[in-house]
Amino acid sequence: MKMVRAGAIKGWPDLFLPVPLESQPGQYHCCGLFIELKRRQGGVVSREQKEIHKLLRAQGYRVEVCKGSDAAIQAIIDYLGL
Repeated sequence: MKMVRAGAIKGWPDLFLPVPLESQPGQYHCCGLFIELKRRQGGVVSREQKEIHKLLRAQGYRVEVCKGSDAAIQAIIDYLGL
């Protein structure tokens, strides 16, 4: 509720890495990475989250649902190609 009162949008991912990736020099194919964090056990993606994820992907963003911090760290490593 604190997040909603602070202006968070229901269904919006928890983290955003605003780093575009170049497919070729000067040509960007991805605008950034959004991460939805879930508990390792029992975390469920809501209907609102699925809708937001679909819209973000349609705009060229990568969206990952990560169960636990280790999965989120790995998603960032994979995204950056490290």
